[in-house]
Amino acid sequence: MRNRSIPVMVYLNAEEYGKLQNDLKKTGLTKSKYLRALIMGRRIKERLQPDYYRLCTEVSRVGSNVKQIARIANAHPESVQDMARVEHLLRELIRMVHDLAETE
Repeated sequence: MRNRSIPVMVYLNAEEYGKLQNDLKKTGLTKSKYLRALIMGRRIKERLQPDYYRLCTEVSRVGSNVKQIARIANAHPESVQDMARVEHLLRELIRMVHDLAETE
């Protein structure tokens, strides 16, 4: 049984309908979910691009590699300066990913 039993019919002009279609495409929501979210005052976010998820996976792999490098570096104290550089680059990469997510 449905939780929502009251149908609502809305008439739009061409411009409004075009904007609705564009927003649905950007968010990946159905018309019903989109309109319910608007009515309830929820913040509607655009769907992240598939490239974002691939990038997150790659950053995770890089993080795993850095951990392995850190273990080796801890075994060889003479490489501490190199590890500081690797850590700096990783932090910069993470910042770039976060910036990318905010601009999407």
